[in-house]
Amino acid sequence: MPAKPYRQRIYQLEQVDKKTFKSIVYTVDNEDDLVGDWQVPESFNALSKDDLRLREGCAVILTQQADGSYTGSTEGDSCKSTLRGADYATSKVTVMPGKIVSWDQGFDASGAQVWGAEKGGYVFLKN
Repeated sequence: MPAKPYRQRIYQLEQVDKKTFKSIVYTVDNEDDLVGDWQVPESFNALSKDDLRLREGCAVILTQQADGSYTGSTEGDSCKSTLRGADYATSKVTVMPGKIVSWDQGFDASGAQVWGAEKGGYVFLKN
């Protein structure tokens, strides 16, 4: 829902080598102040590094596949989360021309899923 997003994040893409990228994840203080700013990208120019909080262990390493897409995921239980009783979260991402599939899930300390899609990721299509 554009007026009430499920999360606000800043992603930094870093090229590791010719076929590998690292997607580094940050949160921002007062994230509600940024709701809808995606429509005015210049508004992000006001953010500084001091406004960003690194999500330790939540980076996704994206590796190019034979079909040209990029896929990757977080590693193990390194991305800590407390959302809805979770102990950690995982993200699986596939990037292809015109489409991103992102599958985020939260798990409790015993490994039981406590939030997120169960059968597949959310599909985002470029308009």
